[in-house]
Amino acid sequence: MQALTGQIRGQIRMNKLPYIRRVGLIGDVHAEADVLEAVIEFLKSQGTDTLLCMGDIADGFGDLERCFRLLDDENVYAVLGNHDRWCLSGELRNLPECHFFDDLSESAQQFLKQLPTTRAFMTPRGRALMCHGIGENDMGKILPGDRPVPFAARAELQQATRNGYYSFLLNGHSHYRMVRTVEQSTVINAGTIKREHEPGFLLMDFETGLGQSYDLEVSPHTLASTHRPSIQITPAEEIHLPQVAVAAS
Repeated sequence: MQALTGQIRGQIRMNKLPYIRRVGLIGDVHAEADVLEAVIEFLKSQGTDTLLCMGDIADGFGDLERCFRLLDDENVYAVLGNHDRWCLSGELRNLPECHFFDDLSESAQQFLKQLPTTRAFMTPRGRALMCHGIGENDMGKILPGDRPVPFAARAELQQATRNGYYSFLLNGHSHYRMVRTVEQSTVINAGTIKREHEPGFLLMDFETGLGQSYDLEVSPHTLASTHRPSIQITPAEEIHLPQVAVAAS
């Protein structure tokens, strides 16, 4: 890795933020333990220094506790999604594929309870705020087709990023992969690895400004199957980040 400039080194010392450069971004998991494991293995093979998970780990057909173990064992930074929050609080437990907090082991309960709603990082291109939706609002979303971005979402983004203090907002929730600059910050949505929802993930190198979106092809769930599903990972789209986030709609 190239030597950091004095300015960046000073910012890191000042903010005491974890420094991230080549990053794997994993969107909503929804208990897809087998897919999560395959994605983590792939991203590690690509020389990533940091793995991020955007929340909604809970509520799905798969093994939630195994998902927690994978994230913990692989030192993946994760945040709380709205489905995780509902699992904690007992809300909306009539949803399909839902998990119940009381059914989890003590270690899984502790993992879920310690998840923050946001995390902050320093990158070679500025600060990044990681969350599930938009900042503290885990239900907030900006969609690829939002042109222009609705006023309420734009205002939430400005508040969450502190009017450009954070150059990047790293999120999930919508299940749509997207890299888009809005106002003074670039929104990078990791999408989802839930197999029914056009699954995929992202790899971003914040030093070079280059990234890659990947598609996942995963065999359907079968109720009786105990075998690992067929999982194929293929490159989808190259990503180019702005050197400095600029105003755009």
